[in-house]
Amino acid sequence: MSTLPLTHKQLKIASRCDGVVSKVMQYTRQGWPNTVPKAFKCYWTRRNEVTIEAASLLWGTKVVISETCRDRILTSLHESHPGIVRMKSQTRSYVWWPGLDKDIEKLVKSCDPCS
Repeated sequence: MSTLPLTHKQLKIASRCDGVVSKVMQYTRQGWPNTVPKAFKCYWTRRNEVTIEAASLLWGTKVVISETCRDRILTSLHESHPGIVRMKSQTRSYVWWPGLDKDIEKLVKSCDPCS
């Protein structure tokens, strides 16, 4: 996580302010309901793999990133223009969020040096 452009404190604050991530953290602590709204489905299917460590939501060893931090992380990891395959691999090593692959594809396809 040291290669991410955000500190642990910034990620923690963003997670607390993100309605979806904060609710997933609540479900993780207190137990998941049998049904969840659509916004939580991708987390619900991973509910047995989601944990909280040091006030951060994790899926396995990957930090779950709140929506407000995603662009900053993608922009930082894309600075060297690694291409779509390498960028997916690098990003997946550290973080996760719903639609991560699509967000990477969209960014790389809109980048002239990478196209």
